[in-house]
Amino acid sequence: MHIDQIEILAKLCGEEKLSLYNIWKDIKNNINSFNLYDLKKLSQRIKIISSKNGHILIEKNDVEESLESLTQIDKIASNKINAFGNDVEWDDVIGMEESKRILIETVIWPSKYKEVYDTCPIRLGRAVILHGPSGVGKSYLIRALIKKCNLYTIIIKGPELLSKYIGSSEENVRKTFEKARQNRPSLLIFEEFDGIAPRRGHDSTGVTDRVVNQLLTEMDGVENLDGVFVIATTSRIDLIDPALLRPGRLDYKIECKYPTQNERILFLKLYIKKMGMQLINDRNCDEEELQNDLHCLGDRMINWSFGELKGALTNTYFMALRRVQIGGDTINEKGEIIKLSIDDIQKGIDESIPKRLLTSQIRDDIKKGINFKTGSRVTLA
Repeated sequence: MHIDQIEILAKLCGEEKLSLYNIWKDIKNNINSFNLYDLKKLSQRIKIISSKNGHILIEKNDVEESLESLTQIDKIASNKINAFGNDVEWDDVIGMEESKRILIETVIWPSKYKEVYDTCPIRLGRAVILHGPSGVGKSYLIRALIKKCNLYTIIIKGPELLSKYIGSSEENVRKTFEKARQNRPSLLIFEEFDGIAPRRGHDSTGVTDRVVNQLLTEMDGVENLDGVFVIATTSRIDLIDPALLRPGRLDYKIECKYPTQNERILFLKLYIKKMGMQLINDRNCDEEELQNDLHCLGDRMINWSFGELKGALTNTYFMALRRVQIGGDTINEKGEIIKLSIDDIQKGIDESIPKRLLTSQIRDDIKKGINFKTGSRVTLA
């Protein structure tokens, strides 16, 4: 990927003007997500700056100065798919079936079957907001969507569009949407949208009010947004200006909830395997009893987010490692899999109870533990 982009940029600048080909190797990490439009724009800057500096051949400092002169939006927009590593498959997302269905119908189908959707006589929704508590999988779902749809992607993280200079914040919004239109079909993602578009009238400086007005103009204005799919995420949808949540702007509001019992059990099984561990039956019980024990663990984690489940398993992993080291075993020296028991996972859960759930009732339940002999469940309501 890097080599192709380096070669394209070198040709756009004119290879006969290069003083050192190593120039491009030194900047490869800065252009690893540039598309052809970005590379063409950068090559023009390099030529202008090289000429201004009086260089016949392009020097390294010309290239570095050109990269530094990129606008904030150029830098943000170029930090697209690679910002997430692009390593999450669609099938890796556990549960969230309704959310996935809406994203497929809103983003994937219109980009895949463009000719069919172009004949539709009515305006179809192209903007979605994912909302729900932190850690329930909003960003993870977006990572999977980025890979599945394979569109040019611009990711805006939190209030990074905001500027202390008057008018700059609105200009950043305009340039962001302009770049998305230039590269359509494209995916424009706003993370922590409540930090960009809070309710108007509560900002003493008026900056966020003007940003909200500009967002309303871009999303429901004269400029055509066909081929641009907008997705916003937030943990506090109540803080977002209501005008942005009306049909025609953010058309679909998708609530991402805490995982269900079955989703928690499935996550435990899949993540144990993903971390290179193996769940063992150390009590010589039958399969039905083992599944019942897993359900007991699931009951211990009601209203836990996926992020909190992952944290519990991470703690379990390190506890198992410590147990192995204390026992003097040589496990993993030959690439062996670390084995976990139900008791190991229970201890990991007890050490990872989220603070928001630490009520007196839950503390009592933690002390009681799970009665594995009778298979009774401890339900934390």
